[in-house]
Amino acid sequence: MDSILKSTRNAPLLVGLLGIVTTLVMAAIFLQAEREEAQMQFRQLASLQLDAVQDRMDGAVEVLHLLAAHIHDENSARSQRAAFNEFSRAALKARPYLNALGWAPRVTGAERAAYEQAARDDGFSSFQFMDLDQHSPLLPSGAPVILPEAAQPFYFPVFFLEPYLGNERALGLDLLSEPMRRAAIGRATASRQLTASSRIRLVQEKNNQYGIILFEPVFERTATAGEPKLLGLALAILRMSDLVEAAATPERNPRNLVALSLFDRSAPAPQQQLYPATPSATAFAATKNGPRLSIHMKAGDRDWEAVAIAGPGYSGVAAWSTPIAVLLLGLIVTGIGVQYLRMAGEAQRKSAATAEELRHMNRALRARSRVNQALIAADNEQELLENAAKIIAQESGYPLVWFGRPEHDEVHSITVLACSGIDIEYLKHEALSWDDSPSGQGPTGTAIRERTTVLIDDLLTDPWFAPWAESARKYGIRSVLSLPLMIDNELWAVLTVYARDEGRNGQRAFNEDEALLIMELAKDLSFGIEGLRHRHEAEEEHKQRMRLESELQQSQRIEAVGRLAGGIAHDFNNLLMIIMAHTDLLMQNLPAPARERAGHIMRSAMRAAELTGQLLAFSRKQPVQPVSLTFNEVLDGMEDMMPTMLRADIDLRIERCAAPWHAMVDRNQIERVLMNLAVNARDAMPNGGKLTIRTANYTLKEDDPRPWYMAAGHYAMVSVTDTGIGMDEETQRHLFEPFFTTKEPGKGTGLGLSMVYGIVKKAEGYIHVESAPGKGSTFFVCLPVCEALTEETPQTKAGRTAANLRATVLLVEDDEKLRSVVSDFLRLGGHEVLAAGDVSQACHIADEHGGQISLVLTDVVLKGGNGTQVVKHLKESGLHPRIIYMSGYTGDSIAQHGVFDPGQPFLQKPFSREHLIALIQKVLHTPC
Repeated sequence: MDSILKSTRNAPLLVGLLGIVTTLVMAAIFLQAEREEAQMQFRQLASLQLDAVQDRMDGAVEVLHLLAAHIHDENSARSQRAAFNEFSRAALKARPYLNALGWAPRVTGAERAAYEQAARDDGFSSFQFMDLDQHSPLLPSGAPVILPEAAQPFYFPVFFLEPYLGNERALGLDLLSEPMRRAAIGRATASRQLTASSRIRLVQEKNNQYGIILFEPVFERTATAGEPKLLGLALAILRMSDLVEAAATPERNPRNLVALSLFDRSAPAPQQQLYPATPSATAFAATKNGPRLSIHMKAGDRDWEAVAIAGPGYSGVAAWSTPIAVLLLGLIVTGIGVQYLRMAGEAQRKSAATAEELRHMNRALRARSRVNQALIAADNEQELLENAAKIIAQESGYPLVWFGRPEHDEVHSITVLACSGIDIEYLKHEALSWDDSPSGQGPTGTAIRERTTVLIDDLLTDPWFAPWAESARKYGIRSVLSLPLMIDNELWAVLTVYARDEGRNGQRAFNEDEALLIMELAKDLSFGIEGLRHRHEAEEEHKQRMRLESELQQSQRIEAVGRLAGGIAHDFNNLLMIIMAHTDLLMQNLPAPARERAGHIMRSAMRAAELTGQLLAFSRKQPVQPVSLTFNEVLDGMEDMMPTMLRADIDLRIERCAAPWHAMVDRNQIERVLMNLAVNARDAMPNGGKLTIRTANYTLKEDDPRPWYMAAGHYAMVSVTDTGIGMDEETQRHLFEPFFTTKEPGKGTGLGLSMVYGIVKKAEGYIHVESAPGKGSTFFVCLPVCEALTEETPQTKAGRTAANLRATVLLVEDDEKLRSVVSDFLRLGGHEVLAAGDVSQACHIADEHGGQISLVLTDVVLKGGNGTQVVKHLKESGLHPRIIYMSGYTGDSIAQHGVFDPGQPFLQKPFSREHLIALIQKVLHTPC
């Protein structure tokens, strides 16, 4: 009995002891489970925040690359401030954790004053180069601080800065004036790569907060050998607190479970910590044995480490659950097992759900990081889109990713720009549209029409996706995300991402954080495409500028040859005049055999005169005497002579317009044009062929296409077509250049077509060639139409009844030999000659024989004056003789002396005796 009572009394104790032991054991188990769950949650949140820190650092590096490329494309050490500000504001808006973007040009000591004045002219009235001394104050550059001015051959002043507000103190700072900044610049310029400074105090911060500067050197674009010139440095200024705190948002760090720190492992130990500013502000002291997670990053040439430790809220994570667990275990001993299993299962489900979310986040982060790298390396939009589609599909495991461009055609179709995935056949079986019809109500069409992000979690049950549900089931697609890609508020494409039925434990295929990351990726793509377009526009502008410079240089070379031609004309023409004149006089009294030899001399001199004329025509400075003619009239005068220039194996055909229009031309020069074109055609047909010359009338209206840069109007046209060997495009580009020829050495001067070009341009006309190798060539010459004028014909001249008149001629010529032979010409024509060698002598003779002088024949340019001074003296003396000017100079030189008045008689040296006598008779017969 006693033993039974004892056992009865001890039963509650035993039960109580058993309950206490069981409760303590289970409490310990619960506490351990809570701690494990807290550690898992810490690792997940820490990983997310550390990835965000790295993503933002990669974004800062990417923006600096784009800024450097933007400044490089400007190809100027002084970029346009407005363009810089526009670019930087867009970049800072996309990366708000960046403190500022800047541009520091490389300025030599000799250029310093000009740069300071330029900044003042831009509105910064007090701008000057500033040095940062060892105690951080800013002093005018050149004060005896870190570097004396005499030892500093150049500067790197902060010239552009965005945003300006809040950063005014940094404007003008010479980055070389502070050792750590100077060291980073030295590494950047030596390696030509992006570098980062060590921990520095930012001059614009009142509390001297820590930060770093990323430097990227910008070199001048150069096509020559040797080292390119350094233009300056592109800057990205980072405040460490902004960078880290932007990653540790409340969404990523609930209840302050994680504390972040950032270290520069390339710096000495005392200077490694970048964030927080002081060690006492961290939670390291309280959590030395707590969980810890870190990643290593590369910023320029420096190694960084971002460290995540348990934050202040971590120690209280497990405290709340233990008392409740103990109470429940003490009250419900019999339900301990069930409660444990329930809590263990719940913890497992939470862990699985968190792991699922983390997996989704990690794949989106990986895709974004890789796409940002592709942005930097891309050369064109198509390449970027194809790489981006491949990266998103492969890195994230999505079955289908594609980019589409909305078309503004009748059916509002969508063009697939790039796609990737194992199910790209899906796109080929679907009608892609963005109109209001049922076929355009899908996610992609809706995203285009409404310019908003469209997410459908279950394609099999969503009514919007009903027309495509069967295809989605066939290819195993369950969810879709469509995002519009915008540039300057304009939609240029849409990104559509498909996912399989991957949601587990009640999770969606696209969770909210993953969708947000993909949206940020889409924004990055739009930003990169915009940068590519700006870069391509800058490259096109540079190419256009280079083309214009090349054309200007070509024009200058042609102009130089023209000036050379005009410069030699006077002396050469005078020499030819003397040779031809003496030869003409000799031929009057020589016997037949000697006269024939003298004829050879005359013909050679005339050939030399023609070459001089070609040079003058090429330079477009030869004086001309235009008359109203048609191309038919010119060909009538050349038809008998033309076959003699060609070979017997060439079939010449001349096709005349029935009612040709007139043009104001110099007959001799137009004949020279046609002769040169015919000779070139002959040489292009070494084995014979057909040469066709056609005349026509051509009208170009205002709204017609403008061939050869012609102005609208009416034109008289002649074309010369051969069936010869033709020309390639390279030959055509140089065809009208002086001294350019495709003939063998000694077979051509290369002046023929350049002379043709000069004559046509001087007549305000156009010349164009159409040719291809093996298909012959056609030259078109178009001259502006004029009213038909009446020209004195040879028959009219022959019909004159008046006898040849005799006159007293005042001859003014400063070349003694030329004066002598012209005097002989005049005397042989029956005229009395009063010869003078300069202006003063001519004026003296005019004063003595004024009443006898009926005609003045004067050179335009004389020693110590010009012929117009003689004419002016005669008029002031009350005399009004007839005037004939002569010159061996070019038209521009003569025009400077006021000679080329309409109808003014003029003789271009060299001229023949017959030409001189005929012109004098014409002038004497013309009423005053």
